[in-house]
Amino acid sequence: MSLDPPAFPSMKLSRVLDIRSACNASNPLRARALLAHSVEAAGSHIAQSAACRALLGMLLHKTIGEQARDWQLVYAESGAPELLLNHQAAPIDVSLSHTGGYLMVAICKNARIGVDVERQKKRKRSSEMAAFLGWNPVDSNQMNFESRWTLWEAGAKCFERSSLNSSNPAFIELDGKLQPGKPGTYGPWHGFMDRLPGKAHYSIVLHAALTAGIAVQTSDLLQLKLWDSANAVDVQAGATIP
Repeated sequence: MSLDPPAFPSMKLSRVLDIRSACNASNPLRARALLAHSVEAAGSHIAQSAACRALLGMLLHKTIGEQARDWQLVYAESGAPELLLNHQAAPIDVSLSHTGGYLMVAICKNARIGVDVERQKKRKRSSEMAAFLGWNPVDSNQMNFESRWTLWEAGAKCFERSSLNSSNPAFIELDGKLQPGKPGTYGPWHGFMDRLPGKAHYSIVLHAALTAGIAVQTSDLLQLKLWDSANAVDVQAGATIP
């Protein structure tokens, strides 16, 4: 499907994240993510998917420019989103997430990326779920549980698009050391998790050869420069997505 950025009513930008390698590298890691909220899309999976596509189209146009019109979003048999350029796999990885009107999209060069956003909600059996997942110590705090849940969901999306388990000890080490609002690295795994006002949690996970760490700029107002240009575009949180 085309990624011309269509207008989507009442979709408000919540946060912008710019991610890059923390040191100079011959093939630097670059990633960018947008979070938004749409009241109109909140009650419908189809509407939220359409809003995510609109947000992704906007992100690509502000990142790679007019050539984004030649890109397409498709879904693999596993359900994972993929970007195509001239019917071939594009050199940028992509991840999408939505829940209850909260939307998150991200793109990345030179790494796999996964994102997840979740509204905080009461889970009657969060302790049992944490124990089943092998989280040690078992985390019964609802806020901490939701943060870790988004981290694991994001990790699953960027690791062979399958569920994570004890065969990924490096990711488990990342989970153990990551703190909200601070980027972390363990081996090939890089992560960042935080909260939005309104009790929504989100995480970004990257899997790359880079082991020196990442730098994350999180802002409500960020100049979005095209990755191959000095031109910049101001994007203001709370503004309606054009």
